[in-house]
Amino acid sequence: VPYGTELYTVAHPEVEADAGYSFEGWAPVNAKLTADTIVEAQFSLNNYEVTFVAEGNGSLSGETVLAVPYGTEIGSLTYPEAVADHGYKFVGWDIVDGIVEGDTVITASFEKDESLWYTVKFESTVGGYLNGTVYYVDVLDGTAMAELVPEAVATEGYSFKGWAPALPETVTESATYTAQFTTDYVMPFDITEAIYDPATGKITVKGEVENAKDQWNIALFVYGNVADESDILSAELVTVYTDSYGNIKTEDGKFEASFATNAASLEGYVYVYGKYVEVVSAPDAERVQTYLYFDKNAEDAVGGATTEVLVYIGDEIIPALTEDEPTREGYEFIGWGADAAGSEIAAGTVMPAGGYTAYAKWEINEYTVIFEDYDGSIVDEQTVEHGASAEAPAAPEREGYEFKGWADEAGNIVSDFAGITGDTTYTATYEQIMVEVTFVAAEGGSLNGTTTVEVPYGT
Repeated sequence: VPYGTELYTVAHPEVEADAGYSFEGWAPVNAKLTADTIVEAQFSLNNYEVTFVAEGNGSLSGETVLAVPYGTEIGSLTYPEAVADHGYKFVGWDIVDGIVEGDTVITASFEKDESLWYTVKFESTVGGYLNGTVYYVDVLDGTAMAELVPEAVATEGYSFKGWAPALPETVTESATYTAQFTTDYVMPFDITEAIYDPATGKITVKGEVENAKDQWNIALFVYGNVADESDILSAELVTVYTDSYGNIKTEDGKFEASFATNAASLEGYVYVYGKYVEVVSAPDAERVQTYLYFDKNAEDAVGGATTEVLVYIGDEIIPALTEDEPTREGYEFIGWGADAAGSEIAAGTVMPAGGYTAYAKWEINEYTVIFEDYDGSIVDEQTVEHGASAEAPAAPEREGYEFKGWADEAGNIVSDFAGITGDTTYTATYEQIMVEVTFVAAEGGSLNGTTTVEVPYGT
């Protein structure tokens, strides 16, 4: 430039800051040029905010916002303490490595601690009923029992005795609590015989009674597989049978009741108004078969033509399970369970007299969804369940090109990544950036021909 030119009038070149830096200005800014001069573009290292946040079911303790320079190793940052709410546990941070390249949010994840959530059930014996909710799932450890327990209401002729086992102040485990009722009547019944027939699953009880009226009720409590009378109060109550004396009277002063039990097999005692009588199996009973049913456990499951088979009462169930497996789109059949929730059929479970239903267990398929760049490098890789959606990652950068979107395997750009049904790859697509070159003539000449052309970036 000519001697004496003011520096600010000189056309400065375009400045491009490196990643992580910002252009601050020129030094010197202005001067009258009287000699060869170096003008320096000055840059400063950027600082960015790193913010730590907690998703639901937890909180953070400590500093949650840090100001750090570009390029700081994320692994060197001091993370706040992640504190899970009661009933949950800390899983981890979503970002634990890499470098800080801009304002960054790092999220703490929490999940349910299944060991602190319980199932609580309330039941009633003969002599009363329960008023209120009787079955709870996902009850948090420490929940006050008073918030859950239903009202135990005694029917006429009975009094509420209490809960077995006794109710704790707070919930600390999964449990079933049974309301106990005692009769206010003195019933002069005498049980003389109790016989169990494993072939039919029925129990027959015979007894005597003096001066009974036909409308009087008899209640029989059957406890299963008890070693001796001292164990009965803590044993499992498998059947309760009630009827009026007039319905089961065989002759004056005598009665006989025959009814099915809810037990697959029975060795124990019958309890009637304070009297225990040992259950004796019927000798040489002919074996009887009943149905083992198969429930596909999903409306969209197909195949598996076998819906039931006959199995001898008392035989083990597992060897009888069908190999005629159903199928279900997007799921893998993983066997038969004891209920619709997928509980295992315990080894040694035998066929009860009333039949048994096995439920298909399903495991949803998972697929790999890859987002790859133009050169085949992987931008992001996700595991997605059948029918679920993938989430597009941040658009990658390619010098000289503008990102246009993600293309499916057919080459079509898509914006909806829902309904994944198999391993899928999406590829980043770009459009080359064009720049304009303009030719101008300084004083003393002119141009002839095209003076403006577009050429690809980087030409």
